Amino acid sequence: MTAIKAEGSFKPSPATPEEKSSVQQIVEVMCGACDEDKALTFLRRNGGNVDKTLSALLDNATDDAPTTSGTTDYSELRAAAAGVVAPHTPPGKAPVIDLTGDDDELSRALQASLQDQGPAFAPSERAPDPNWAVVPSNVAQDDQDLNQAIEASLTYEMNADPLDDRPLEDRIRQGDSPVALCPTQSSYIYASNIIYALYFIPQVRQYIASWRPSPETPAYESEESLDMSVGVLPPPNRGPHLVVWTLLETFVNMEFSRMNELCPDQALESCGTIPWNNPNRTPGELTSDFYTTLTWSVETVINADTATTWPEPSEWSRSDHNDHPEPPAHRSKHSRLFHLRHGKRDSPPYRGPFNKEFDIPTVRVTVNSRMEQSDLVSCLSADLVDADFKQSVNIVEAPEVLAFELLREPKPSAERQKFSYPSTVYLDQFLRENAAHSEERRRIRKAAQDEAERLQHAKASLLKHKGRDTLADLRSAVYYFETIADSNGDDIRRRGLTETAAKLSKIIGKIEEEVKRIDDIIHARTIQAAEALNCPELQKHKYDLRVVLVHDGLYGRNHLYSYVKYKGVWWKTFEYKVTEVRRFLCVLNDNVGFHLGAGPYFLIYSRSISEEEENARYPWPDYLKDTVKQNNRTFFDQLPHEISAGIVDPNSPPTSYATPLEEMSPVVTHAEEEPMDVDPHNLPA
Repeated sequence: MTAIKAEGSFKPSPATPEEKSSVQQIVEVMCGACDEDKALTFLRRNGGNVDKTLSALLDNATDDAPTTSGTTDYSELRAAAAGVVAPHTPPGKAPVIDLTGDDDELSRALQASLQDQGPAFAPSERAPDPNWAVVPSNVAQDDQDLNQAIEASLTYEMNADPLDDRPLEDRIRQGDSPVALCPTQSSYIYASNIIYALYFIPQVRQYIASWRPSPETPAYESEESLDMSVGVLPPPNRGPHLVVWTLLETFVNMEFSRMNELCPDQALESCGTIPWNNPNRTPGELTSDFYTTLTWSVETVINADTATTWPEPSEWSRSDHNDHPEPPAHRSKHSRLFHLRHGKRDSPPYRGPFNKEFDIPTVRVTVNSRMEQSDLVSCLSADLVDADFKQSVNIVEAPEVLAFELLREPKPSAERQKFSYPSTVYLDQFLRENAAHSEERRRIRKAAQDEAERLQHAKASLLKHKGRDTLADLRSAVYYFETIADSNGDDIRRRGLTETAAKLSKIIGKIEEEVKRIDDIIHARTIQAAEALNCPELQKHKYDLRVVLVHDGLYGRNHLYSYVKYKGVWWKTFEYKVTEVRRFLCVLNDNVGFHLGAGPYFLIYSRSISEEEENARYPWPDYLKDTVKQNNRTFFDQLPHEISAGIVDPNSPPTSYATPLEEMSPVVTHAEEEPMDVDPHNLPA
């Protein structure tokens, strides 16, 4: 059936006070993508349930609410309704039977009614209309969403989703807005998002901008490959150094390019990226694997000395590494950008060079939606902290950058609650150096929680008896003795009724006083438990949120996007579309994919630094900057004159002639020739 839309816009009846509150909440969560009228319409469709309304809005973004005008012409509606109930037999095909005739006519009617009237019961040939869709009442919304996701995943072909070919004038970068990375192949979008995200971490930009290849590094096939004709070393052509060079080149383009999108295909190939061709593999799993490979390569290059020189690798086996003396003071802690060193609480810490058994770039956090508090720190505590603390996992050394992979339930439960993550995380409670103090604070928190729980049971025993409301029953009794019971003129009975009502009222007062006392204690213990670990001693290692990667639960390039913080502003990047996020709560409360067990799947934090440090100028290589500036000029020359004349380039002119990037690009070798997954005991010299 074709939906009927009369002229004018649909205006639902005014919202009630409760509906106004829900509508405001929905509009805030949707970040302005939905107006109040639409939110109210969908809210009423879903029985006032905010969660279902948000899901309907997100999953049916293109499903407009039916519209009507103040004075509707019902003739069109009647015609449409007639089309629904009218028989589907083509005109002139059905026999005409006169039931007022003789018995022969009646026999013919009965015979016709018993014949196969195929066309009358065949499926409608009209185009499907979602407004008339029939949904079984006993099928859960989550199951419907999951079935839709499975169906979409089975029918979707990743590389059949081409990237939009936009005109040049639409590719001009506006101001300081971030530059998007858009790979040609959809199956590489997850990896492109990681390279893109790393640029927005100040510490990573600082490290990469300061790095330069040198002839002594094992990054060239032979001395003959060191062509110095352009005055600088050519790009490395193998190993981890090629990965770092790739990041350097990409970051310089993202910093100085005046195009708002770049193609990272060659960078992804240089990093040995594996395509996402299997919908059964989650983007979180692929992202974590790629991030691990990428960060290990970077760490072994920029921190090569601390990663390889002390002590000899052969001296550090798992069985005897604690039998050797501690390294010298200047080697006691390794410089680390990405890798967190961990260890068991009851075991001596490992003090050797980088080792994948003890050094990890990603912390995997199990998102337990059945927990009372489903947030990052609570879930992290559940994964790391043992009940008696003996088998707890401590952070021995903290890195500059900390990533979290969020592991979600394969089949979400109906009772799950939304997962939350903070804008700031303090790692102190998980550090080995604070283990004793943290354990003491956790014992205090546990005691406060236990007392609050005990008092809740005591309160329940006061207010409930055999499933009935104690206070309600007592008040009913008081009302009976005060207003209903008749003394029949007997003074003794009247005094008895009055005394009984007074005693019951006194009991009610004592119960209410006791409940208030219990509530006050519960409130105090709840605050004590919440603040137990929020003490100054455990707030010295502060990490700020930098990147959020999100998956809506379906398979394909159009179902992954990111939030990044750049120069104090949050930006949402969806393919080539980069938009400013005006409400930070939208970053923390993005509920896309919630009903499919998806949503934010990868978070990156880094050490908190001042705003001045975040916005510092970095020492990018001049020859790469000049190359990008030359490419900008070429891009401007290809634009229509009336457009290029109005462009203001904030970059300074090139300092010298720059060789185009294509001529300086390395001959990419396959990742199998030089595995990125470097063994820590057999690192490149």
